[in-house]
Formats: sequence, C-alpha cells, structure tokens
Amino acid sequence: MPVIDDIVSVFVLGELEMIKQILLDKIKLLYPNGKYFIGKGSSVRLPFNHTDRPHCILYVAPTLTKTCLLKISAIKRHSLTKIILITDEKTCPPHIIDGLNVDAVYSINKPIDGLVNRMSSLFAAESLLENKEPYFREDPISQFQLTNKENQIFALLKKGMSNKEIANTARKSEGTVKVQLKSIYKKLNVHSRTEAMSL
Repeated sequence: MPVIDDIVSVFVLGELEMIKQILLDKIKLLYPNGKYFIGKGSSVRLPFNHTDRPHCILYVAPTLTKTCLLKISAIKRHSLTKIILITDEKTCPPHIIDGLNVDAVYSINKPIDGLVNRMSSLFAAESLLENKEPYFREDPISQFQLTNKENQIFALLKKGMSNKEIANTARKSEGTVKVQLKSIYKKLNVHSRTEAMSL
C-alpha cells in the first residue's frame, strides 16, 4: 500500500460529527505524522493554508440532500485535491452520484480499511511524482471573485450540465440560471459556455 503519511493533508467534512471523529481518529492511528482537520457542522470551509500539500477531503453525507450537493460542488479544489464522498450508496440514486465532482464514493457501511486503501490508491506516490505542478497552485478562478451562488452554478456548469439540469440541481428557475451564467461569463471575461468550461 502506498504511503500517504507526511505527503497528504486529510480533511473530514460533512454531517454526523461522531462518524467524522471516528474516521479521523482511525486515520490518525494509521498515519500519525499527517496533517488533519475536522470541519464542525456541515461547513465546507478549509483552513487558509490548506493547499501547502496535496489533500484528501472525506465528505460524510448519509443521504444526498440538495444542501449537501451544493456544499460538495462549492468545495474549492486545486490540482491535487481528491474528494471521497462517504455515503449510503443504497439510498442515493446512481445518476446523482455520477454527476458529482468527486473522485471516489465509499459506503458509510463498509469498514475503514477499504477507505484507507482507496485514499492510498488516489495518492499513489507515482502519480504525485508525475504531476509537475506545484502543490499549492492558486485556483485560477478565485481571482475573478465569483459569489458563493455563482461558484455553485459554475461548478455545475463545469460538470457539463445543461441549464435545465443546473436549475433542477440548484433548485432555481432556468431564467435565474441564465442570468447567473451571464454574470459569470462577464466576470470570467468569456463569451460562451465552451470558453467558461475550458477554464
């Protein structure tokens, strides 16, 4: 199993405080020298210095609610961010899970060993060495100062969703989505959906 200790920061976010703490405690036992952070409540805010190394975000959500989907899409990522959604796959429709911007899904009902193996495979030493980008590369979109709502809409757009799909996921009207997309295009200084998606 590849070693992620001292290479990867681990953030445990989402719901169910007790499960988040148990996950973090077990991972700390396996990798005592790593950097760890546990989010309080359902906040997706990461510490300001979270990009000093590759990081794995474990998002705990027993069911995928609208709020949960929006929070996952709002997580700020950089090139070496990996997000693992920990949920009850039996209660979550596969088409919803497939549309999320996550790198892996793990069942909340399975043992922690499988989760640790999944984390290790995502951060195999070979893939970290092959990636020549710096670990702390600034998110190029952050310079455009999109609002939280615009970030959520932009994240859904980047997944290739149509305006109707974005409206259904974000629970907004298609008209509202169109207005927000126009605002996003203006801030990003692009003229089309394709240009925006290429950023």
